[in-house]
Amino acid sequence: MPVYKCNWGINQPVLDELMPMIRRVAEEEKVPIIDLFATLSNQPDSFADGIHPNEKGVECIAATICKSIHSAK
Repeated sequence: MPVYKCNWGINQPVLDELMPMIRRVAEEEKVPIIDLFATLSNQPDSFADGIHPNEKGVECIAATICKSIHSAK
């Protein structure tokens, strides 16, 4: 997910460093990755503190995951 405000040592460059590891594990385990970054980009109002999603953000995340699950069937 995007980071809109750096807090607690969490920032976008740190999360960007994790993506290759996440992709590698997903590939090894043969599981899909659900792209919440694209879904939540340009939606800073969906994050209470710039990092953690608020109610609007959680609803968007749930809808994206649900859609991904249903389209995989």
